[in-house]
Amino acid sequence: MTFSPVVEKFLRYIAVDTQSSETSGTHPSTEKQKDLGRMLVRELEAMGVVIPVIAARGNFKIFLRFDDPFAVEMRMTFYNGVRMTVAYEVRNTDTGELCYDGETEHCFVSNPDYKPLALKKKFPQLHEKLMAVLEKPEKGK
Repeated sequence: MTFSPVVEKFLRYIAVDTQSSETSGTHPSTEKQKDLGRMLVRELEAMGVVIPVIAARGNFKIFLRFDDPFAVEMRMTFYNGVRMTVAYEVRNTDTGELCYDGETEHCFVSNPDYKPLALKKKFPQLHEKLMAVLEKPEKGK
């Protein structure tokens, strides 16, 4: 049976077992989850989209020991079609303590020439999906 390219991609994604380990929190914790992430990055690159980090800043609050369980929470706090900012919090899952917070700034560029890429014009569906996950500021802040 032949499917459309979109259906074929969807079927590939659901074929990947993405079960997290119980201590993983919100970050990819299994090789299969990491494989899915790599698959998605390769597909973006095949579409001609690269998302390099252009700035990074962070604050270490409390150190984690080598075997401390932790969770990483990520949320997109800025997006304008050409750039985005992703905020991170790392917490010790045993204590709930905030160990690190920070953010990275990214831009969208074309592959392979690294020229700025406006997703709204080139990939409007991807642009709309990113707008949908953009963290909205609370009213009054």
